Amino acid sequence: MIACALLLSSLFLPHEDSVSSSAIEIGKDSIQIELRFQALSMDEVIALDADGDGRIQPGEALASSADMGSYLAKHYSISQGSDLPSDGELLRGKLLEVYLDPETLDLDIASQWLSARLEYPRNTNEAALWIDVSLFRETSPGHKDFAQLFSTDATVRTPERTWIFSRSDPQWLLRLPMLGPESTRAQNTGIGIWIQLGFRHILSGADHLCFVLGLLLAASGLRALAGTVTAFTLAHSITLGAVALGWFSVSPALTEPLIAASIAFVGFSNLWAGKPRRAWPEAFGFGLLHGLGFATLLSGALGAEEDRLGPLLGFNLGIELGQLLAALAVVGVLALVRRRSAAESTEGLAPPKIARAGSQGIALAGLFMLCARVLA
Repeated sequence: MIACALLLSSLFLPHEDSVSSSAIEIGKDSIQIELRFQALSMDEVIALDADGDGRIQPGEALASSADMGSYLAKHYSISQGSDLPSDGELLRGKLLEVYLDPETLDLDIASQWLSARLEYPRNTNEAALWIDVSLFRETSPGHKDFAQLFSTDATVRTPERTWIFSRSDPQWLLRLPMLGPESTRAQNTGIGIWIQLGFRHILSGADHLCFVLGLLLAASGLRALAGTVTAFTLAHSITLGAVALGWFSVSPALTEPLIAASIAFVGFSNLWAGKPRRAWPEAFGFGLLHGLGFATLLSGALGAEEDRLGPLLGFNLGIELGQLLAALAVVGVLALVRRRSAAESTEGLAPPKIARAGSQGIALAGLFMLCARVLA
């Protein structure tokens, strides 16, 4: 079944949307890093889930704090005193605290977030600082850290834009006093990086893809599908924008089970109807929920970013492009199947047997996700 295959494959694919956000605070005699990162990213490099129940408990985070501190200090390294990172004096970082985001405490590990605070001693006589970030690259080569720079002694001004550490651009050279960071590749967060993040997120999100597939199987034709997808797009754009702009927030502990329930609902509705049906009302209604799910990742990546409109537009555009690509791929496959089975009823985009089997898979996948998220 297509939906079950999507769900199972997502469990074994690389963590494509692995992101973190950091605030770098330059003080008179120390540097502090505030990090926010996905629990799944850390669990993939350090086994946090000791009891194997699919989520991180506060006690498990505390028990692994020393290992997490060693890992973070090693992969968020700072050196001073040289224009070449290899020649500088490596600062010894220490973990001050690490804790689970309270809003994600009762979620499964894929939806949980951790926060940590690191401190590095600083020699104020040294004007050059190198920051090198290689977080989670072992298991998520595409990991990106969205970082901002702050100062407590007025020697550094906060840059107007968030900058990123990535595999292609892992280092900053900071010269004090200065106006902003010098990147080895001068990479900053233009709209392209947010489009890429949204694109990867939708294509690696089995729950959202299952929902879109369910809507596609309900469509009577391309015109009906276009209307349904437009309703879904409009709805999730509303809630994604509202949360990202800080107008309101809803705990993922509530939205994640409801998103799973929406998938099961679409699958069972298709089965009960037994034929193509008008699905745009549920696409709009449940799309509001899915927008809240999209906002969880975007909010984590934005961190303390004040200018949120550009990232929001880029991230949403990436989601739409990924959604469109997935829909076109399935429509193309169904068109080939129809061409080879001309004897079967042509009602709907999908042949009846495929629509029925696919809807069964979507219903089961939704129930599986719902149980996992409620029991987590």
